[in-house]
Amino acid sequence: MTLEGCGLPARHPQSPPSRFEIAAKLVGLAGIVSLFLPFTSDVAPISATIDHSLWRLALPFSLAVLVSAAFLRRLFTGALSQLECAAGYFAAAGAALVTLSLFVVDFKPSGARDWASVAAGLLTVIAGGGIVVRNWRNDLPHSLNCLVSMQVAYLANSLLCLVAFWGEWQVGAYTVLLTVLVYVADVAGVSLQGVKAKPPAPAAGQAA
Repeated sequence: MTLEGCGLPARHPQSPPSRFEIAAKLVGLAGIVSLFLPFTSDVAPISATIDHSLWRLALPFSLAVLVSAAFLRRLFTGALSQLECAAGYFAAAGAALVTLSLFVVDFKPSGARDWASVAAGLLTVIAGGGIVVRNWRNDLPHSLNCLVSMQVAYLANSLLCLVAFWGEWQVGAYTVLLTVLVYVADVAGVSLQGVKAKPPAPAAGQAA
């Protein structure tokens, strides 16, 4: 199957992960650990996924598993398969839609903190979506950009929850915060790599 077969354009070959990226992803494993630690009110994301009133907040945290799995796959094989890249984009889009659904389903902001959490989640989705689109246009390899898309979706939900439950954090929230800091640095680093890799525009008179 080709990238075109998944609806994705082909990309140029990518370089192996840098030491910084490897270190960042290893620290980012904290995101998996946080699934099993209480975030607030002695509730862990993994248990909240089966709660009918909390699953929208909890489900996007599982993206940490996909991000780590995708990175390890890329680390040991050089790149994700075309189908895996497409699955990563779909997982990111699905998680982002789950987060956005919070704003229209059973969500009634009652104070400044609630509105701040809405702003954190919504602005992250918008800004992160812009980064993913820019990376796409800059021909960043899909193995990298699909990881960025999943990290962005994770960040949107995590920032929303961290702000919403500010002052009520438990150990799981702190491991999520660590993952957020790592993902922000990684998204920035990978996206800058995509900008540098973009081929220069042909000079006037050189175009065919």
